[in-house]
Amino acid sequence: MLPAFVLIATILTAVIVLIYIAVNVSCIAFYLRERREEFSAFKHLIVPLVGICMFIPAWLTAVGIPAFKFIAKLEYPLSLAGPVVAGWYLIGLVYMFYLMSRAPDRILDTGRIFVEEAVG
Repeated sequence: MLPAFVLIATILTAVIVLIYIAVNVSCIAFYLRERREEFSAFKHLIVPLVGICMFIPAWLTAVGIPAFKFIAKLEYPLSLAGPVVAGWYLIGLVYMFYLMSRAPDRILDTGRIFVEEAVG
């Protein structure tokens, strides 16, 4: 029971850290592309870059990639966390490319859910 809980927690940590990194990258891209006039080098470039740099070691630790001396390889079953996360992301990317080629309107519909429409 405990190894299963720890494995799930490790997988979730790896996913959440990747999401955090993606949000930081998205902040930079959004303010450079969409809100260039509001772009602040400190708030919209330096702070997200620092966040990315701080969380890369956390992600490497979560998936057990010993890129630095302080990161240890994960023991079994925790060593499965990296391949599980990679597999789910790969499945998601394949499905996204499938939708982009076969049903691009579904991706646009998903985007509309998160955009407030102007009230007349």
